[in-house]
Amino acid sequence: MKNFFISFLLVFVLVSCRNGDFEFKNADVVDVKFSPNGNLALLYFSNEVVNVYSFSKLVKSFNRLSMFVSLGTNVYGGYYRVLDFGFMNNGKLYIIANKPTLGWVVNIEGKEFGYYSFISEFSHSKNGNAYGYIYNVGGELVGTNLVGGKYYVNVNGFDYGPYDYASDLIFSEKENNFCFIFKKDGKVNVKFGDYDYTGYDQVILPKNTFDQITFIYKLNKNWFVFPS
Repeated sequence: MKNFFISFLLVFVLVSCRNGDFEFKNADVVDVKFSPNGNLALLYFSNEVVNVYSFSKLVKSFNRLSMFVSLGTNVYGGYYRVLDFGFMNNGKLYIIANKPTLGWVVNIEGKEFGYYSFISEFSHSKNGNAYGYIYNVGGELVGTNLVGGKYYVNVNGFDYGPYDYASDLIFSEKENNFCFIFKKDGKVNVKFGDYDYTGYDQVILPKNTFDQITFIYKLNKNWFVFPS
């Protein structure tokens, strides 16, 4: 049933969103996402032409199977791997992907940010006006584990870090406040906007959006609630 649904969507796109620079007939569709206003984004495999140059002279060309994301007449790629893609609540398309030999990128409405060793999280506010992602520089993927490097958190183009580790980036419900967990010098800390709450052994943030900062933390063997 799922394959039939994807095939139907592909036919729909062929009829309504034909792109003269790309032929969907050679595509292997992987996933589809709808924006809040009904636009359709397609993730698919297809061949891309790779040109190899030496001193600005074309040496050879070859085809490589790559991943692409198509939104209307806009096609983004080719990527070696797409970790995530979709729409923020304001309708903007985002893509988290890896480009061969270059690294990981964040693509927002066609504008790319990177290249990074890995991107571990992407998050955005409920209204879509604020977004952020956590990335690593200098680390190496060993299987599914990221080893080494330093972590940074980028919120609306501004970097926080470096940290030994960072996670759980969330945005507030009504405003564009944000918070995340970071580890530095052996301690676990919480950043809430411009404020740092430091010196914990362990921290658990709420998993959903928030209006005021609240979390539970561990010191030695005891757990506490902030604010108490």
